[in-house]
Amino acid sequence: MATLCGTCGDPVPVRDRGRPARYCSAACKAKAYRRRKNATAAAAAAPSPVHAAPATTIDMPGTDASAADLAARLAEVAAHLAVAIDGGRAGDLRPDGTAELLGHAQRTLDALGALVRTSAAAPAPAPVSRDEILVSVTEIGAGPGRDEIGAAVTESRPLPDPEEPDQGAAEREAQDEGEDEGGREEREFVRRLRPVPELGEGYRMAEWPGTGRYHLVYEGERIGHAAKKTFTSRWQAHSAHGPKISATGTYATRRQALAEVALHHRELRRAQPRTRKRR
Repeated sequence: MATLCGTCGDPVPVRDRGRPARYCSAACKAKAYRRRKNATAAAAAAPSPVHAAPATTIDMPGTDASAADLAARLAEVAAHLAVAIDGGRAGDLRPDGTAELLGHAQRTLDALGALVRTSAAAPAPAPVSRDEILVSVTEIGAGPGRDEIGAAVTESRPLPDPEEPDQGAAEREAQDEGEDEGGREEREFVRRLRPVPELGEGYRMAEWPGTGRYHLVYEGERIGHAAKKTFTSRWQAHSAHGPKISATGTYATRRQALAEVALHHRELRRAQPRTRKRR
């Protein structure tokens, strides 16, 4: 963004080195110098006004104010004092002009001191040992156990530490999350299934979510899948158990690999003895 001249408002040429220029020309620089000089002379000739502290409308907090409220009020008073001091020159401020601001500051500091003293005087609660808290558990069987004099048999044990992690609960939670994730993936896979009529009736195909493996399903059972060979763009045919189908190579397309999976599946079906389905 180009810098504008402080005198005429035109863009200032950019220098290759050194500090950036503030004026577009020597004439504008001289004009600005004369303007500052005349303003300084006029200010010196005029009588020095007496600056009074600005009027303040600071609401002091009540007796039940918190430390944060008192700190905010103190910061507000300090800001008003800074404005009053910066607005005048040395010797121009009247002592009575800042009396109200100084009074606000003193009262706020007093309230903060009272809070500190009250907090220091409050007794700290006595720590309770975990071993001191005991639970009496009545043994439950056919009935409450009895000692020689017929009193109920009880045992005392310390309460579990809430800060110690429950390994069993963590393992169960992780297992539940894994089962939920697996269930979601299974449902998404079933939703994606589409018929593959060119491979034969009953064959359906879908990608297992997020794996790049395209599984072939026949009568609700996964019979194999097609996946790309590592670091290549060629496809391979895999059996239902995962290994690459033996005596097969790589294929240019996914359909060719899935066709090999379907052929392998039909050969296995022909090799199996036919059994009568039970009703």
